[in-house]
Amino acid sequence: AADAASQDGLPVLGVNMGHLGFLSEIAVDELYKTLTMVLAGESRIEKRIMLRANIINGSTGAMSEPVRALNEVVIVKDSTAAMIRLRCWANQEYITTYRADGLIIATPTGSTAYNLSAGGPLVHGELDSMVLTPICPFMLESRPVLLASDTSITAHLLAPAGEVKVIVDGELCWRITENDYLLVRKAERPLLVVSSPWKSYFNILRTKLNWGGDSIDVPLPEKLTLAYHLPVELHAMAEQLRQALALLGCELTLIFHNAKNWDGDHPLAQADLMMGDRLIGEAPEYTLEQWLRCDQLWSHV
Repeated sequence: AADAASQDGLPVLGVNMGHLGFLSEIAVDELYKTLTMVLAGESRIEKRIMLRANIINGSTGAMSEPVRALNEVVIVKDSTAAMIRLRCWANQEYITTYRADGLIIATPTGSTAYNLSAGGPLVHGELDSMVLTPICPFMLESRPVLLASDTSITAHLLAPAGEVKVIVDGELCWRITENDYLLVRKAERPLLVVSSPWKSYFNILRTKLNWGGDSIDVPLPEKLTLAYHLPVELHAMAEQLRQALALLGCELTLIFHNAKNWDGDHPLAQADLMMGDRLIGEAPEYTLEQWLRCDQLWSHV
């Protein structure tokens, strides 16, 4: 379903009918409210990358038809077989040869699935990346690797090997031998997912993973919230001015707030004058050019 929806560019609304369901953010009792928002054009759509996997015959170079994955592509040995050796490359650069029970190549969406159970990292669902995680590696130093999504991952099964399978999103797609190479790349199109208007990414993680035993959001203090909305340039400017004031023997600090019309020709911003933690005054609104010259600031100080 995810493959077909991504190819047609159709947004998917996931409804959680079970227990875990990281991707299915919408609870059953939220379904109709969410549909109303979607039809009104008020929903937020996330783009989730997908993977495309092919098997390449090492003798002939013949390539199989691609299979796409939303969560992960897994190479895994038969349950009773000895561990396998997998030689891996990122693009054309050799990574290492894993000795393990298998290997997971996961998307950020799939990072909360098999990858998480195998000790891989949690990756934010909208990041443009993929994760390479060995399953029960023989070498403790074999750690998961986070790669850019434009990386082509190639894995080669080394002899001797018993029965080895390639499973894509839980479905058996191929049985491979020492003559086969698995090629995994980012798929051409992402899956569009309707996100919950009531739950943030971390709220869902806290709830599903029982982080801290509490799913209640703790808001950021108001003063810091204001700072988050200021351009990075103003924060850098505040540090430059603080250093300049220190050279003059002043212990004053500027905290910018109330940035106005930042995208305009003459952006304005105010700043609090602080001595330690104590507010001693407020500098008036200046344009960016005036802040850079600091002429009026010196007279105000």
